[in-house]
Amino acid sequence: MSSKIKVDTIETVAGSGTIAVNNALSGTDIISTANISANAVTTAKIGASQVTDAKLATAHSYVHIKTLEGSNVSSVDFLHGSNGVTFDNTYDMYEFIVHYAYNANGGNDFRCEPSQDGSSFSGSNTECIRFRSIFESGSAGGGHSNATNLGVWRSYLNIGNAVDDPITARIQVAHPYDSDKRTIFMTDAGGRDPNNYYREIASGNPTSAGRTYGASFRAETGNTNAKISLYGIKYA
Repeated sequence: MSSKIKVDTIETVAGSGTIAVNNALSGTDIISTANISANAVTTAKIGASQVTDAKLATAHSYVHIKTLEGSNVSSVDFLHGSNGVTFDNTYDMYEFIVHYAYNANGGNDFRCEPSQDGSSFSGSNTECIRFRSIFESGSAGGGHSNATNLGVWRSYLNIGNAVDDPITARIQVAHPYDSDKRTIFMTDAGGRDPNNYYREIASGNPTSAGRTYGASFRAETGNTNAKISLYGIKYA
């Protein structure tokens, strides 16, 4: 036998809705299908709150933008707005990773030239300072050298022309989007030619302040073989 509680009315906490004996709910605090539906947890609401790649890109992150690989090519080019490349104030800094590079002809350097006009690449009006340690001709040594009008980085080694004699590098780029500043390219590189192996650090920039739209990688003369990735760095 079931038990029953009989009352005249049941008031809600707000006091504005009542349940009459043998009658339906009434008032503004009623429980209804419409109210339940309006406050339900739905797939759409979960989707709107979930972590997405787009949201990560606006938070502290290291985001892959583009990877290009060329075999016996004149250059490997990254230009803002072209071929899916971003190189503006979307990110605080940028970083190029040279997975490998070796030239079609030996005895030449490997270099990076900026785009200062948004359409072409040139080493004109650039400067670079380089420091290296090297094992060369049977002994270890070191040195430093500066260069002008040859790019924001040029390898402090005439690299080889074989797949087993590559160089590799990472190049961080500061504020290319800021027309009031010189764009700074900071390089950490290493590798070898057929007879020597080395490590270097370098810093280069255009000689005057202004927007930089990308960078091109090529051999001093002739063609090159290279795989290079561009990443964007965002700080929270």
